[in-house]
Amino acid sequence: MDIQRDHARRFETRVRQRAATGLSRPPVGADDVEDACDVAAARFRALDVPAARLNLALLNALHHRWAGAVRPDTSMFTLLFTRPGETGYAFSERVEVQWETEGRVRLALVRDVPHRGLERPGGRVTVAGDFTRPENALPALEALLLQLATPDEA
Repeated sequence: MDIQRDHARRFETRVRQRAATGLSRPPVGADDVEDACDVAAARFRALDVPAARLNLALLNALHHRWAGAVRPDTSMFTLLFTRPGETGYAFSERVEVQWETEGRVRLALVRDVPHRGLERPGGRVTVAGDFTRPENALPALEALLLQLATPDEA
């Protein structure tokens, strides 16, 4: 937990420093969920590979229902979802979406487990995960997102 608090403090400092310089857009790791959606979509829109196209389609399909409930982030061609207030790199739980091959997408719910002594170190643990075909990725992803948050029913 101390590591996460330290990361959050450093992040807040960077946000304040950037705001003080008058830059118009917050950094990529901003806590603003809408900005995070825009940044993730723009990143994948700029790439013409199957993984980026799938991730962009998923972001677009999820946006209306999940916009305020989860925060997207990216790591190369991996799409990450966390709760608002967390990032894909400083999280207690996140959902990962990764294109593996033409017909296979890996989905996982991952928790960051605290250290439990010298004999039982903590770290990232996959709680639930599966593989699916790209055309079935949306309902499978939503099932995992329900472990993080409740969608907006607008």
